[in-house]
Amino acid sequence: MEIFTEKQNELSVVERIAAPTPPLFAWIRNIGAVLAAVAGAVLALQEQGVQLPEIVTIIADKALLVSGVIAALVSQLTVDFSKLAEKNIFEKVSNLTKKKPYTVS
Repeated sequence: MEIFTEKQNELSVVERIAAPTPPLFAWIRNIGAVLAAVAGAVLALQEQGVQLPEIVTIIADKALLVSGVIAALVSQLTVDFSKLAEKNIFEKVSNLTKKKPYTVS
C-alpha cells in the first residue's frame, strides 16, 4: 500500500489522465459528460432562438454545465492504482511527460 501512496504523490495531471480510472469513477465521468452535453445543447438551442421555459435555461446554465464538467474532470483524474500496478505501467506513464532533448540537425 505504501507504493501507492508514493506514486499518488508523484503523478502529474497528464499521468493521471493517461492512467486507468476505477469503474465507479468512469461511470461518474460518463454521466458528467452527458450532463455537460445536455446543458450545452440546451444553451445552443437558446442561442438559435428556440424559446425554452426559463427554468430549463437556468438549470442548464448553472447546474448541469458546472456539475457535469466538474464531475467529468474529477473522475478522470482518479487513478486505479491496483490496475496500474498489475500492468506495471508506472514507468510507461511516467515516460509520457519526460522531455526529450531537442536537437537541431
